[in-house]
Order: sequence, then C-alpha cells, then structure tokens
Amino acid sequence: MILMFSVENWRSFREKVTLNMTATAEKQHSERLPIIDKYRLKVLPTAALYGANGSGKTKFIEALAFFQNLVLNGTKNPSSAFQARVGLSE
Repeated sequence: MILMFSVENWRSFREKVTLNMTATAEKQHSERLPIIDKYRLKVLPTAALYGANGSGKTKFIEALAFFQNLVLNGTKNPSSAFQARVGLSE
C-alpha cells in the first residue's frame, strides 16, 4: 500500500508533486476511513486526479507505473518494461 508518492524533476514535473493518501483530522465521515492500527493512521480509500488539459495527470500515472515496475522488476531492462506497462511504443 502506497500512502504517499512524490514526483520531482521527472518528465513534465520540475517541482515536487505529492499524492498523499493519509486522512486529515477532519471529523466528518471519519468513521468510514480504514485505520492502520500499527501506526494509528487513517487512510483514504480512493483518490481522484483532476485538472486542466496538459496539467500532468497522465504523466503522474506514468510515474506511478514506472515506480511499480521498478519495485516489481528491479533494474533489469527497465526501458522495455516501462514501455510495455504504460503502453508506449518506440
């Protein structure tokens, strides 16, 4: 489970951009949030990326896919595995 993911200086992201899946101290609907008991932390069950055309939504998803590939496959032939994962062609 990824609770926080940040991207910086990758593709169209110059500045740091972060997706944080931990809940705030907001009380409304807090009973619906899953809790990680070990850390006494409430997490968000879903997320949505939205923004104007060309704002980086797809590039952010590609960064997540790259990270997933890196974790699952390591550094063995990363370029072809990345292209297959995000549907890119040479």
